[in-house]
Formats: sequence, structure tokens, C-alpha cells
Amino acid sequence: MDFKQLVQLASIVLPIIAFLALAIAFAVILQRAGRLLAATRDVERFRRQVGDLGQRIETSLGEISHRVDSLRRGQLDATAISDDLTASLDAVSRYADEARQLQPPLDATRIRSGLISELERAARAIAMIEHGCAIQISARAGARELEAQTAIKRGYLNVLHAREAIHRHRLEAAALTPTDQLRRSLSRPPATTAGSSSGPTGGPAAGPTTGPPAGPTAGPIAGPTAGPTAGPTAGPTAGPSPTHADPPLDHRM
Repeated sequence: MDFKQLVQLASIVLPIIAFLALAIAFAVILQRAGRLLAATRDVERFRRQVGDLGQRIETSLGEISHRVDSLRRGQLDATAISDDLTASLDAVSRYADEARQLQPPLDATRIRSGLISELERAARAIAMIEHGCAIQISARAGARELEAQTAIKRGYLNVLHAREAIHRHRLEAAALTPTDQLRRSLSRPPATTAGSSSGPTGGPAAGPTTGPPAGPTAGPIAGPTAGPTAGPTAGPTAGPSPTHADPPLDHRM
């Protein structure tokens, strides 16, 4: 093959190689764009769901906290909030079931786990308040009055702590960004199974690799109000953290 034929061959092969390189680069760009769109959709959906659920939880627990605080100050009788406690306990259970149905993106599972944990904590706290109210109703001036007041106070404080923790989880969810989730996804090494690759001598090499595990946190509140809100939240928005006259002692059950 002389030089002229070589030049003619190169004039044919080089454009083909350039076209293949551009096609591969375009395919990679499309793949990453698809991942970014999917991550954006998942993050926005999760932010909207957590924001809506957290707002309803805060409204419900805020109402029952106000009622219990009035009971502690002697402004209400124990029989006056019995129905409110029952309704709040039922609402907390429904909110926990709703939180379990959330589909968090990538490592945001810790937010869902935290919400479920705090809702369960709020349910135990409301049950403790019910126990104290039952004691007050059955033995108003008896020796168990101190036990009733202690149960009501501990339950009340745990409801407040649950509200604060849920508020933090709402802020975490609102701060999620699609680019962070996509970066974590791209940085994770692909999982392999034993025998899927071979060593230099042809023997099967085992060694599955996994991504970093997601750690759970706490989360929760209750109350009988529902009503989804539409549209993604653009930033961390949440109501003011509840305040109370007692020190924030955490009596976990």
C-alpha cells in the first residue's frame, strides 16, 4: 500500500472514529442528564411529602401540647382532654404509617427513619399522659396524685422533644438537593457478586462491595389534621420551635 492509498484510507477511517467518539460522548451526557432528572424528581417529591407531613404533625402535636400544658397549670380538668388525647394518639399512628410509605432518595432514608422513630416516641408520650390523666380521674386526692403529675409532665416533655426533632428532619429534607444525591450515586462503587470476575489465573474472584450504609435518626408528632400541600418547597421552611416553661429534660421511654 503506497502513501496515496494510505491517505485515502485515513480520510475514510478518521471521520468514522471522530463520529464514534462524539456519539459515545453524547451518550454519556444523555445518561448523566437522565440521572440528574431522576434525582431531581425523587428529591422534589420527597421534600414535598416530608414538608406536608411535617406541617400536619406540627399542627396536631402543637394543639395537644397546648391542651396538656393547660392541664398541668390547672386550667383544665383531666376529663376535658381525654378525647383530645385519644384523637392525637390515633393521628400519630396514622402519620407513622404514612411516613413508612415514603420513598426517600438515596441516603435520605435516615430522614424517614427519624420521622418514624419520633412519631413512635410521641405515641408513647401521649399514652403516658393518658395514664396520668386516668390516675387523676380515679384518685383525685389520693396518694397517687404525684405519680399522675409526674406521668403527665414526662409525657408532655417528650411530646415537645418529638416536635423539635421532627422540625429538624423537615429542615434536613428541605435542604436536600438533586446534585448532592447524584454525586453520591455516581461516587458509589458498583456492587459485584462472588464469582462474577476472574483473577489473573482464570479462577473466580469473590468480593462484593457495597455503598455506605444510611444511619437512622429520630423523628415524630401527632394530631388529627390532614391536608396535602402542592408544589415543591424551595427552601427550609418550618414553624417556630415550641417553647415551654420546663427545662428540656429528655425522659426517653
